[in-house]
Amino acid sequence: MPLWKFGKVWHYRTQRNGRRFSVSLKTNDKAEAERRAAKMLREIESGEFDVTQRGIPLASAAKRFLEQMKPRWHPETCRYHALHIKHLLDFFGPNLTLEAFNRRTTADYIKHRKASITRPSNATINKEIGTLYQMLHQMTGRRHSIEKLPVDRKPQRHLSSQEEADLLKACRNGHRVSPDLYDAVVVCLDTGLRRGELFRITPWHLDIENKQLTVPISKTHRFRVIPLTPRAFSILVNRAKTRRADKPVFSHEDGTPHVEYLRMPLERAYKRAGLPSARPWYTLRHTFANKLLRKGAPIYEVRLLMGHTTVTTTEIYANLQPQNLHGTIGLIAEEESEKSGAVVEKRLKLVK
Repeated sequence: MPLWKFGKVWHYRTQRNGRRFSVSLKTNDKAEAERRAAKMLREIESGEFDVTQRGIPLASAAKRFLEQMKPRWHPETCRYHALHIKHLLDFFGPNLTLEAFNRRTTADYIKHRKASITRPSNATINKEIGTLYQMLHQMTGRRHSIEKLPVDRKPQRHLSSQEEADLLKACRNGHRVSPDLYDAVVVCLDTGLRRGELFRITPWHLDIENKQLTVPISKTHRFRVIPLTPRAFSILVNRAKTRRADKPVFSHEDGTPHVEYLRMPLERAYKRAGLPSARPWYTLRHTFANKLLRKGAPIYEVRLLMGHTTVTTTEIYANLQPQNLHGTIGLIAEEESEKSGAVVEKRLKLVK
């Protein structure tokens, strides 16, 4: 009888449909393991036990996974992981067990997603596969190596000084302009906050004495402190005076945030300014980072202000072009000219 011992527990090994399966017999006694294995073999032959469908079904595993991770994750993180799981369930179905996942099933899913009508990017597919493998590790305790699809890191879109001025003008003037839109755009441009962080600012987060803002909940689960520019500080203080201490400064009278309320007005402002309206809030955040890096701010300090876990993410915003490198090479030329000038001055002294 094909029995084998893993640690102190006996397992029964069998083969079905060209694949090997191992089932734990949950005992360390060999005689008892042989009796259980004989009973299992009779159940397999009679069809009472399907060894290929043992384990946790995907639907129940996904539900347990989200419930376990909800206290640790940010609400936005839970939302996009739930969306990834929805795509996984649509393809694999609710009854496929976690033990059935392997490289072949992952390759089939990637092929399906690439052929779908929505045509998701490689980065999106990588995130969905990452959610699947994170769930497999959480539910089964086994780690799976992920073969990620290649992703083309394109420079992030940002606004020039003129485009920024045009956008702010469009936020103030035009048909159906929200009175809160200008304030929200200015604060985002001067702090680099993510959209979710912007609409969670409350008077509690403002340090009026030091003119700085504390971001307590972020995508990376780390709080950070952002010094405020004079105009951003003025806007937030004025809005905080009309809000309760525990309510967002960008909110309706009942305290609900302006997230969806300002989405369409901002897209219309982009169009009035003649700018592409794709990912409008992200563009403001990218502008903040790019402006600091253009002015020569150290990239490690920009990383702290942006709330990135690693400097690798911040490098995406640097957007270095060949013409931007002339200044860097010029430092060497300056050093050489200083050396030559010193040599000439020394020779003149000798001649005298």
